[in-house]
Amino acid sequence: MNFFLKVLINTFKFSLLTIILSKSIFAQPILINANRDYYPATYMKGKEWYGMDIDIFNEIFLRAKLDFKIVEIPFKRSLYWMQSGKTHMMPNLSKNEERSAYMYWLGPIRITAIGLVVLKKDQHLPINTCDDLIIVSRQRNRKFGYLNGASYSDYFDNRIEKDPAIKNVLHFTSSPKQSIAMLQKGRVIGFFQDDFEIQHLLLDQSNNHASLYNDVALHSYRIEGSHGGAYIGISKKLDKILYKKIITAFQSIKDDGTFEKIHIKWTGKKSNF
Repeated sequence: MNFFLKVLINTFKFSLLTIILSKSIFAQPILINANRDYYPATYMKGKEWYGMDIDIFNEIFLRAKLDFKIVEIPFKRSLYWMQSGKTHMMPNLSKNEERSAYMYWLGPIRITAIGLVVLKKDQHLPINTCDDLIIVSRQRNRKFGYLNGASYSDYFDNRIEKDPAIKNVLHFTSSPKQSIAMLQKGRVIGFFQDDFEIQHLLLDQSNNHASLYNDVALHSYRIEGSHGGAYIGISKKLDKILYKKIITAFQSIKDDGTFEKIHIKWTGKKSNF
């Protein structure tokens, strides 16, 4: 067999292997970790997923010609899975330096802040700063619910890490559903959640958890430094070909106005970012 024929055969084998591997990559669905309790960003009706972020995903994957599958796991574990590449995308996240080490970002999807959710009788508690949380917690001899693994602002993260007085007034929960249940039972004074989500939960009584929010109010306090974007994270372990297809599809929905239509549909206003 002459040299040129060997080169031709080896080139053919390499091309065939590349095609097989590419088909194998595209045949596997992208795994997205979402939470049904983040109404109206991500929620379920029956067995179907809905929400602002779900609309974004549907448009992205339609244009990228890829399949996706939604899985639900506890929040803190989901961050580990994103880091290892066990799951590939995760919506409704705040962006920080630690997460940016193992995630790329799409967005922001919307601008929001982290509010304090309390019972209606407590909506005028004298809380204006982080330090007021300590005072009220000591007065009431109860804590505030805080989602385990959450990062709401650099300022608050730093206080939790370096100030035992703040950490000691927080009860770490596994999900928003656990937080609201503890609030209703009087086990916490309140808990922290995206104010975009809470405002919609209080307005829309047709969602699955409406009865839990009957006696609930959104306090005027917002975690210092929490006003900013909610993003979709992409694991840096995701295949680069798939990553490029996803970001190209996302840019296309920004360019042709589809993103703006989705934003107005769910927030009632233009994006302005």
